[in-house]
Amino acid sequence: MADAAPGLTTRPVDDPAIPDAEALLRRIVREWIDPNDGTLIASAFLDRRSGYVSVNRSSLTTREAVLANTAHMGLAALEARIPRRLDHAVASDPSPDDASHALIVPPASLDTMNKRKAAARIMAKSAQITEPIPS
Repeated sequence: MADAAPGLTTRPVDDPAIPDAEALLRRIVREWIDPNDGTLIASAFLDRRSGYVSVNRSSLTTREAVLANTAHMGLAALEARIPRRLDHAVASDPSPDDASHALIVPPASLDTMNKRKAAARIMAKSAQITEPIPS
């Protein structure tokens, strides 16, 4: 995994201004739902390109804004404390169009896919699906 994601010059660091109790909103697709029990699978919190997981801070946006123009997606919420307990950073990553954008950044010590997947599995099991994927 690269030290910095494409478009970033340095590895993002944890933002203490994001409270542990803040819900991080993650858009989800049907493939990330376990058909046996309806829960999220690890893939919901893995990014195979950069390693960083794109989320939105609930205090700075609405569910409707996060899901705008994404008719085939649902939404899950994860408290910031969960990735932090797994030694991940929760980093602000605002853009001109989206002040709420943030990243879940795994530690460099998670240097294999198996290690990243184990942490992603814990995040997936801790997340709540707040907006189901439309049929």
